[in-house]
Amino acid sequence: MNLEGLPLFDNAASHSAKNSGMELAAENAQDHLSRAREIAASIALRGNGTCNADQVLMEFPSVSPGPWCGSIFRGKEWVFTGERIHSSRVSNHAREIKVWRYEP
Repeated sequence: MNLEGLPLFDNAASHSAKNSGMELAAENAQDHLSRAREIAASIALRGNGTCNADQVLMEFPSVSPGPWCGSIFRGKEWVFTGERIHSSRVSNHAREIKVWRYEP
């Protein structure tokens, strides 16, 4: 999505650009995304029903994290718990990440 000419602040345009970017990233890394979703479901099912991106990436060390990671929990089976934790990945500088509940 080309952002030139768009206003600096526009909530609808912001969400549209986010969704377009996530879809593009997911399309470009479909194999990684499919495997990451399998791992996330497995983590949730063998634990307390929740999962976060750090947990997935710990069990999927053969890939480099990228924009596609933002699409791991997109789908009706994942519900945001309202909880956020600090990422333990050094490259994330302890930024907050969401905790998701798996409801197949």
